[in-house]
Amino acid sequence: MSSVANRKTLPQELIREWLTYEAGQLLRRKSGRGITVGKTAGYKRFCRSDNNFRWVINFKGKQYLRSNLIWLYHYGELPADRLVDHHKGNTLDDRIESLRLATHKENAVNRVKSLSLKGKPTSSKYKGVTWNKFRNKWQAQLGVTRKGKFIKLFLGRFD
Repeated sequence: MSSVANRKTLPQELIREWLTYEAGQLLRRKSGRGITVGKTAGYKRFCRSDNNFRWVINFKGKQYLRSNLIWLYHYGELPADRLVDHHKGNTLDDRIESLRLATHKENAVNRVKSLSLKGKPTSSKYKGVTWNKFRNKWQAQLGVTRKGKFIKLFLGRFD
């Protein structure tokens, strides 16, 4: 996430001192420069790394993903080998019930298909389906992990 590091965390006590959780949002508990008590903390920011908008909260000169702070608010820790994942795919929905801990692999499985690749639209809206312009057919493939190794399985070409 470029400048918004996914691994930045704060202690649960500090998060609960400054913020309160309500229906997927973190609200301010303390006032400060330009900060009003009860207002939603953070703002939406586009993250180029995954082509999604995410909620980001600035705190003491650093940026934190709101989803990470909500997880820490509820559970107090974020294991080093896990990410906070939006298991329903909506990166703006930070309700605790739509968040889960996932490995990088698990997180990649529920990604939606990118609508563009290197600035050009992809040929299909489905993951694993592409247009083979040399054969004028659709082709399908998927990736699986077998015995610890990642393999691509070719499923065939179709009209």
